[in-house]
Amino acid sequence: TILGPPYCVDQHVSIAIVANITPFAVLLFLFLASLFASMCLRKRSLKDKTSSSTSSRTAEVSASGPSSSELRSELEQHMLQKSCLRVLPGAGDAAKTVASLFSSLCQAFDLQPDSVRNQFEHLLSL
Repeated sequence: TILGPPYCVDQHVSIAIVANITPFAVLLFLFLASLFASMCLRKRSLKDKTSSSTSSRTAEVSASGPSSSELRSELEQHMLQKSCLRVLPGAGDAAKTVASLFSSLCQAFDLQPDSVRNQFEHLLSL
C-alpha cells in the first residue's frame, strides 16, 4: 500500500519474516538465560569459597613461602642491585612498580614465589 510519496510501506507481516526472526529470538533468549544462570551460580560459588577457604588459604600462603611484601622488597632489591637497568633514570620507581605487580600476581593467582622470581628475571633480561 502506498501511503504517499515517497513512502512505500507494506503493513503486512509475511511468513518469511516471522520464519527468519523466530530462530534469532530463541537463540537470544537462550543466551540471556545462560548468562543470567552463570552469573547467579558464580556469585553463589564465590560466597561458598570465600567463607570456607579464607582461613585455610591464609595458613597455606604463610606456610608455603614469603609474604607479598617480602617478595615485593626482594624483587625490588634484585632489580636495583643486580640488574643493568639500575643505572637508568627512574629505575627506583620502575623497580617499585614492577615488583609490586609481580607480587600482586603471585597473590592473585597463587603462583609459587620461585616461579614469580623466574618470570621477573626473564622480564629484566628482555
